[in-house]
Amino acid sequence: MNLHEVLNLAKQLSPVDKVRLMQQMAFELESELRDKPTAPQQHHQPQQPPQPPQEPPQWEMSANAAQRPSAPDIDPSRWDDWASFPE
Repeated sequence: MNLHEVLNLAKQLSPVDKVRLMQQMAFELESELRDKPTAPQQHHQPQQPPQPPQEPPQWEMSANAAQRPSAPDIDPSRWDDWASFPE
């Protein structure tokens, strides 16, 4: 199966299912990008000097930040919310 075939199938989904598909694909892509080291850039421009780390958002600095729910933990709630969304 190629990209063109997948896109044609995705176009047949309801709007709610298209959103669900996009959410699931975004989650999977985020996981893949997080798990795989990035390849060195292959361009001819000089590399930018590293930027100083930015201050993390407030929600990351909370005492229970390590206990945040993951996407798989909140997916059932997402599905329930989208199920009641009008098509």
